[in-house]
Order: sequence, then C-alpha cells, then structure tokens
Amino acid sequence: MKGASALKKAFAFGCILAAAAYAAGFVLPFGVDIIFGAVTAVLIVTVIIVSGLAVSGAEQRANYHSETEEGRHARLKMAAVFFCAALPSAGCLLITLLQPDFVFAAIRNPIPNRRRLLKPQRYKRLN
Repeated sequence: MKGASALKKAFAFGCILAAAAYAAGFVLPFGVDIIFGAVTAVLIVTVIIVSGLAVSGAEQRANYHSETEEGRHARLKMAAVFFCAALPSAGCLLITLLQPDFVFAAIRNPIPNRRRLLKPQRYKRLN
C-alpha cells in the first residue's frame, strides 16, 4: 500500500506542476505547449537516468548482478514516481498540440444534416 500512496502523491505533484506550467504560460513569452514539453522532457529524461536505461547492455548486466533486490526495487520505484509525475504534463502537452486540429477539422468538415442525407437526389436527363 505504501507504493500506491507514493505514486498517488507523485501524480498529485504532477498535476500541481502542470497547473503551474499552465499559469506560467500566461506570464512567460513562451507558448504553453513549449512549457509543457520542457517539463515532460525533463521528467522523462530523469526517469531514464534513474531507472538505468541509459547504460549499455554490459553495464546493465553488471548492475543487475551487483545490486541487491531491495536496491533494484527502490531504484525502479523512484523511476515510477518520476514517471507518474510526468503523466499530467504529458497529457496536457497532447491536449494543447491536438486541440487546434480538432477545432479546425470540425469547422472545415461539419457533420452533414441527416435530412439532407436522406433526401433523394434528382438528376437531369441528358437526352
């Protein structure tokens, strides 16, 4: 239960961080999408460094055989905490990047009226 509590706290911290990044978008000369991207990139790079994914295969095998199981679980738990903190800002980044496409697509291609679809078409005779 302790692990789930830490992940929930990390997700809540990520939500607060995403809200602060959104508020900073009004003050700073950068766009909100750039701020969300920077926050997400920093947290994901931290996850990669903490989890040990940035080392070669030989170093991974050496780390696996030299560290204890408790140390490995602590390292992976810390990486999971950083990843949970990155999820809200990554979601906000996707929303800000995809939102204009949805809006403009709906304006360009509105849903046709049902009556217009069911109305029979009349064609002129060529003869």
